[in-house]
Amino acid sequence: FSKEVIYLKETELHVLMDAELGDHYHKVRDLIVFLCLTGMRFSDSQRVDDSWQDEGVFRFRQKKTGGIAMPPIFNATQEILDRWGGHPPRMCSQKFNVALKEMFQDLKLNRPIQISEVKCGRRKYTIRPLSELVSSHIGRKTFITLALSKGIPLQDVMRMSGHIDYRSMRSYIEISRDHIKEISNKWKI
Repeated sequence: FSKEVIYLKETELHVLMDAELGDHYHKVRDLIVFLCLTGMRFSDSQRVDDSWQDEGVFRFRQKKTGGIAMPPIFNATQEILDRWGGHPPRMCSQKFNVALKEMFQDLKLNRPIQISEVKCGRRKYTIRPLSELVSSHIGRKTFITLALSKGIPLQDVMRMSGHIDYRSMRSYIEISRDHIKEISNKWKI
């Protein structure tokens, strides 16, 4: 798929958080909301430990990069931890990603997303529904994108997410620029 940053808008995150779900999706919903509120990778979420909690933040060494991440623990994050015995729901990544697509389809979270792919040296653009593109990666991307759109300084977002290289944040900064242009249109000058 494309290299575009696919993330949830804040309204979509609230749809997930507020949805009345059958027993089948509670685990899936709590895990994706946890990922969106912490910016953790799926692999790190499956090894959360009580020792990571430090006065309102998680502080842990990331499995993939070895970098230290320090995301905040919001009330909604703490509620998820309390519901699942002090850690987020545990599940297989493949089952999680399949169930995510089904849940997003059932909740009609189908915002059209334009993606680009290069095939045979030519760039091709297609539009796909969010429910087809959603995966565990959307949690981390949502956290970073929403944090930047709320005006949290880049270096603070990087500290929370455990990024050490500004280059890896470039695609998120582009989204943040779009947000700044969008909100600047509210000025009637």
